[in-house]
Amino acid sequence: MRLFCPNRVFLLVLCSLVIHSIALTNEERQNAFIGYSEKTTSESSKASVPLETRPKQRTFDAEYRAPDMSKFKAGPHFANDADIEAWNEAVRRHEANSTEPVMVSRSPCVLLFPNFVSEEEADQSIAHALPRLRSQRFADQPESRTSFGATFGAGFAAPIIDRANRAIGTKRSDGLEVKRYRAGEKYQSHHDYFSQPGRPMKGDRVATFLVYLQDAELGGETMFPWRGGTEPIDPATGWPRRPLVFERECEEGYQPENALKLPVQKGAAVLFYSLTPDGEVDPYSQHGSCPVQEGEKWTATIWTRANDRFETDTSIEEWKANKYLQMCYSDQGQAISTE
Repeated sequence: MRLFCPNRVFLLVLCSLVIHSIALTNEERQNAFIGYSEKTTSESSKASVPLETRPKQRTFDAEYRAPDMSKFKAGPHFANDADIEAWNEAVRRHEANSTEPVMVSRSPCVLLFPNFVSEEEADQSIAHALPRLRSQRFADQPESRTSFGATFGAGFAAPIIDRANRAIGTKRSDGLEVKRYRAGEKYQSHHDYFSQPGRPMKGDRVATFLVYLQDAELGGETMFPWRGGTEPIDPATGWPRRPLVFERECEEGYQPENALKLPVQKGAAVLFYSLTPDGEVDPYSQHGSCPVQEGEKWTATIWTRANDRFETDTSIEEWKANKYLQMCYSDQGQAISTE
């Protein structure tokens, strides 16, 4: 009898899918769209489809094109120790010249770091991600996220991840996920945490760094629909009561009156907090990526986590004392204009 042996291409695809999914636990995957599915409204409402009858998710979108590597620096590996040391020195030099953030929203707490990564780090991140890009469409909500992405946990990404963890005061994250958005591609607004009303999840995400590696020529803003923190919250779902037409939430006339659309330039980063100082999830941290209209947008996302979900007095006090979180919650904090 002849044993079936999967070919090399099959193994590579299988490994990439496994690596892409290891960052989330089964409970987190299950919770990801609780509330989202219940709050989604559209001009043509669709009935939910049972999981077992849903079509399998495609690994690549039909419109995927082979990446052009010519405009980026050579690839994912350093040639020798001298190259590694030169890279580390460039990272140290950039960190020494980094500036402090400015607050752009008090609720949700959103801070802007003008030069979080250097131009070299941004270009290297794109160069590493290009040959590894995969469709990020969800099987059960395929139109909610239409970007391509790749995830990294170490190597070139380590200094950027460490920089984010140090700023927030956390020790671990889900790694660094590079996303590419082309014209028409978007990510509908959502929360980054997985806890549900009355069911806090230990080790949940506490804050997000959204790093801009390349800004789009037009569109692609980061959008926070509930800036101001005044919208009533539905206790059953943990989401604001007012429904959004997610397909048009970035258009005038469909946005809440205080919505924040934040265009950011290459090298900058947006830090926003999923938790309040008392350790509770912040429903106003709902956010999304508006459709790109011209050009391409590249981002790198770092989701930082708390080891114990602030179950001890010491850790919650350390969280409250974080200087960047205090920029939003202290009386002296003043948000800058984004007009």
